[in-house]
Amino acid sequence: MKTFFLALPFLIFSAACFSQTPAAATVAIENFDNGSAFYARKDYQEALKYFVKAAELGHVQSQLSLASMYQNGEGVTKDEKEALKWGRKAAEQGNPVAQSQLGFIYANGFGVTKDDTEAFRWYRKAAEQGVAQAQFNLGIGYSTGKGLAMD
Repeated sequence: MKTFFLALPFLIFSAACFSQTPAAATVAIENFDNGSAFYARKDYQEALKYFVKAAELGHVQSQLSLASMYQNGEGVTKDEKEALKWGRKAAEQGNPVAQSQLGFIYANGFGVTKDDTEAFRWYRKAAEQGVAQAQFNLGIGYSTGKGLAMD
């Protein structure tokens, strides 16, 4: 079983993760909490409803949860494109875990055309935020010249 987007359903990001108002952030966090409770009970279809509501409000962890659910077929039909869509949204908001995972997806061509340059662009973003695996992968790229100029 390939899992690219790792959801950590009980890790809550602060309201600072949102571009919306504090009220929208509160609603998103409540939806995430409800989704997490259903997810913990393995009621994936109910969890999905709440995660979608929160993710559409910009809640990063809900976006990662949806990416994981679509990747693994939890409450939905497996759908790599939908998983990639939600994972990319989290990565574009600056989530370092999502950025590293997106780098991995491009490096290996899972659901996308393999693209070392794109992979290392995402690894660099994650590495700059302290993700050790991304730092390692970036180092490999520099040492081999795969996707990057050798340095």
